[in-house]
Amino acid sequence: VVKVQNVHPHAFKRFVPSCIVLHRCGKDAGCCDDPLTTCAYSRKRRIVLYFYVVSLINDGKGPAVTSDGKIEALSFVNHTQLFNCLQWITVVKMSPRKWSKNTFGWARAEVLGALVNAVFLVALCFSILVESLKRFYEIERILQPELILYVGAMGLLVNIVGLALFHRHGSSHSHHPHVAKINEMMGEEDEINDNEDPYSPSSSLRGKHKHKANKQKATEQSTSSSLNMRGVFLHVLADALGSVIVIISALVIWMTDWEYKDYVDPSLSIVMVVLIMKSTWPLLLESALILLQTVPTHIQVDAIQEKLLRQIDGVLAVHEFHVWQLAGDRIIASAHIRCRNLADYMRIAEKVKEFFHNEGIHSTTIQPEFVEYQDDIDAVDCMLDCPPNKKCIASTCCGPTKDSPHASTHGIENDCRQRTVNVNGWTGGEGSGTFDLPTAMESGSLTNQQTATPDGNSDLTIPTAGIIIIGDEIIKGQVHDSNSNFLCNKLYRLGVRVERISVIRDDVDVIASEVQNFSQKYQYVLTSGGIGPTHDDVTFEGIAKAFDEPLHIHPEFETLVRKIFKVTTADDPALKLATIPASSKLYYKKDQLKPTRVPFPIVRVRNVYIFPGVPYLLEKLFNHVGEELFSHPEFQPYCKDIHINLREIDITHVINEAVAKFKKDIIFGSYPILNHSYYKVKITMESKQEQAIADADNFFVEKLQNGVLINYDAEPMTNITSKFDLFLQTCKNKALVNNVCHSISILDECFKKFKLSEVCVSFNGGKDCTVLLHLVYVVAQRNGLLQDRKVSVLYIRDKSPFPQVEQFVQQSTTRYDFDLTILTGSVKDALKQMKSCHSDITVAIMGTRRSDPHAANAQPFQDTDSDWPKFVRVSPVLDWQYDDVWEFIRTLYLPYCELYDKGYTSIGHMDDTLPNSRLQYTDNHGFVQYRPAYELKEVDEERRGRLS
Repeated sequence: VVKVQNVHPHAFKRFVPSCIVLHRCGKDAGCCDDPLTTCAYSRKRRIVLYFYVVSLINDGKGPAVTSDGKIEALSFVNHTQLFNCLQWITVVKMSPRKWSKNTFGWARAEVLGALVNAVFLVALCFSILVESLKRFYEIERILQPELILYVGAMGLLVNIVGLALFHRHGSSHSHHPHVAKINEMMGEEDEINDNEDPYSPSSSLRGKHKHKANKQKATEQSTSSSLNMRGVFLHVLADALGSVIVIISALVIWMTDWEYKDYVDPSLSIVMVVLIMKSTWPLLLESALILLQTVPTHIQVDAIQEKLLRQIDGVLAVHEFHVWQLAGDRIIASAHIRCRNLADYMRIAEKVKEFFHNEGIHSTTIQPEFVEYQDDIDAVDCMLDCPPNKKCIASTCCGPTKDSPHASTHGIENDCRQRTVNVNGWTGGEGSGTFDLPTAMESGSLTNQQTATPDGNSDLTIPTAGIIIIGDEIIKGQVHDSNSNFLCNKLYRLGVRVERISVIRDDVDVIASEVQNFSQKYQYVLTSGGIGPTHDDVTFEGIAKAFDEPLHIHPEFETLVRKIFKVTTADDPALKLATIPASSKLYYKKDQLKPTRVPFPIVRVRNVYIFPGVPYLLEKLFNHVGEELFSHPEFQPYCKDIHINLREIDITHVINEAVAKFKKDIIFGSYPILNHSYYKVKITMESKQEQAIADADNFFVEKLQNGVLINYDAEPMTNITSKFDLFLQTCKNKALVNNVCHSISILDECFKKFKLSEVCVSFNGGKDCTVLLHLVYVVAQRNGLLQDRKVSVLYIRDKSPFPQVEQFVQQSTTRYDFDLTILTGSVKDALKQMKSCHSDITVAIMGTRRSDPHAANAQPFQDTDSDWPKFVRVSPVLDWQYDDVWEFIRTLYLPYCELYDKGYTSIGHMDDTLPNSRLQYTDNHGFVQYRPAYELKEVDEERRGRLS
């Protein structure tokens, strides 16, 4: 099928309802079967054919009157041109015809014709080159230059006509006048794509669609017809150049007596060969690549695959993705796309088709695959990760099959395959044992899978989980367990119901028994604790025993451990962390904000996910990969928490009224919170209907007074910089905004003058230092300083510190992921110790304000006194007022030391600090109480509770 300017000819019949081009037959372009292969094109083909016959007769005279090899070569050229003209006409007529054995028609006949043309031209160039080289040492004299001049002139005239007819097809970006007319009618013009993507979609029009395309790349694309026409054009061009060379040679021989005139013809022939080969070789290569079904040069498969995963929500994985070129811009693709279920696929099917269409791929075959729940993913992992050097046996490698006596709850036939993938930033590879989470969901199943209940009955039920907390320190009450609370909260919001929590001791047999029991009952098993380098870290051993697997040092985990703990020897105890069960998989995702930071992985053995016991690490790992591992949107409830700054007893009537009104659609929970810094009651609402939640939320807004409902941010450490920017935009206290901006400029200057490795932050757990710590994080994050190292924090323990302060210091540095150094003694002695153990640190960022003792004349940058260790003191919050500090902290809902809620306004040591008497009051029961520090009105009395 001939295509001009990337428009399918049969599209004319759809686009053109009335006559645009009248043909000699009396029919218009919309009525003829194929206007591009009738009438005007038929006339063009006949004219070309007539001229080639005349040219052949004319050139046939040459060899009879001269021995010139060049003229013989030109005669051969015209023979080949006649052959190629006939070939061109044949393939143009053949290409649109279809039959049962050739459903695409003979679309590639034109590409094949282009290849044949190119091969003929290469052969011709080779023969001319050989003949020309030969004539440098075997001179052949031209006997009748006048006759040769006539033959050359006639040949040039014929070829000029040919060039005039084919000049539009001399390159791959030809246009046809009919198309311009249609574009004008339809209002559809090619647009330039200014997008700087690593690839650009092809510029093609099909049906009523148009595509933006990079203009430069659009000129590099060609249709199958233009490939064939280019071949014919190059033949005509070769003959025209040959005729020019004949004319020049004849004139030189006839008109001059130059002694080297006999070398003019072979020299110019070599130049002609170079020019023709330069144009012919791309044609040969392009047509050959199309016939070999390679990916079109303007299509970047990896980039398209990545873009598909990134742009279309619901596409979990793409594999078996193939793209090839049938002919010209007729690009075909096939792909297997994994979705969670049929409903998801039906939702995104049109988007997927449109996506490929926008990439210039119009004929697309999509094979959907579904994995409904994580149970299915576990079976799929087996399908993907069989070692390539081992023969896969379903009973030992993939577990029991559906029909085996010990039926798996997965309900999927096991089918072992081997694959290596790396998609969308997730580390993946069969060789390493780690893989990309979405691609791990691949399976050969094409049907929706149901989640199996613990008793083996297949039913569409909510996925379940069991949590195992491992550690003697938990059993003995030496350490508070916060991990189970965190996991329960996160799993519930992801649509997973936690059925049971078990707390067990560090014992291999106990761990093995409990894991084996949980793994059979629950879809997910999450363990916490018992992994580390010491003798009592035996979780991996217990899980290996539960599944009768050997332990081995995982190569990639070993690499991570060596990087994290700076391990250099083979017997380092830290390598025990990398000794895990043989079938283990690693899950981790690199921190985009800290790409150089080595990630710590989650280890999975079958349906058991093994987390570290340190709360900070567990929470960080879960936040990174938890949603991809455990998310079930179909079971996720709509939830909203309301925070109220009144006692529960004072709002009970409002809660009861809300429950009575919305009890059919919403599950309510009311939880009084004692001693919280921001609210006193948390009300939870859960529903399957989003609108019901919105209606109930409006009900509470109407019933409760302003200031009672708190817009509390339960996760102030997420999206810190964006929340900080929003604060600056919305804060009405302009003096505070100015102070914040001034502090930021001081910190910016500090980090420009000094490296992060030369700076430490002095942190005592007080309110001013709490502000300082947050500002330092914001500036360091914005300047990209946290990618390579952490901020150093110095806490000086002097005399008798408050336990609440020490606890808050530990929590704060963990919260910001800063490095904490604790030194004991006076400030001066501690700085000396800091100098000795961290000699590279020369700057101390302080939370000093001018209201502090001896700080009235302090400067933002100031050296220590001569009798002190040499440091540069940087004081970003010098000009902040007491009220500024509290407005900043409480507007951003930053955690602060709990002593400030008990009347302390300035905190020193236990033996010299009391609550501020200005905040004292007597309650209804006659007990002395203290209001929180942020309610102090007499700000000049801030240090009233300090005895020294």
